[in-house]
Amino acid sequence: MKQRAELFRYVGLDVTSDTLTGFYELDGRGFVETVTFEGVKSLEAPAVVALAQLWYLVAGLSYYKAGAARRIDVGTTPLGTHGRRLFKAALSDGLGEFAYRNQLPLSDVTIEVESASKPTNHSSTPVAFSRPSAAASIRW
Repeated sequence: MKQRAELFRYVGLDVTSDTLTGFYELDGRGFVETVTFEGVKSLEAPAVVALAQLWYLVAGLSYYKAGAARRIDVGTTPLGTHGRRLFKAALSDGLGEFAYRNQLPLSDVTIEVESASKPTNHSSTPVAFSRPSAAASIRW
């Protein structure tokens, strides 16, 4: 079995009128993904932001694969029942071939959800956050 990272974090999501920017961190190493849309009215409408949050979760798994961390901290990203189901499917089913080829079980991955009452930092660069004082763990 290959050596795995310990923690993958969803650091923040910026949504502007035409751009989505996701900030991620794998054992302290930052990653940024930016998607710019041309000819759109605004990405800041509540329904579009809700879809952007799902994009943010799924897009982050691409960076997650760099170390296949045992813990995933989604921060304050709202999951809800359907979002949690989508994220679980993307992690276990969507990364199934990746896990098989790399002999990495994903069944031991713990998902941590931070309380939504805490403010998030949506700066233009990833920053290191201290571990949340109160986090819920969800094992799948």
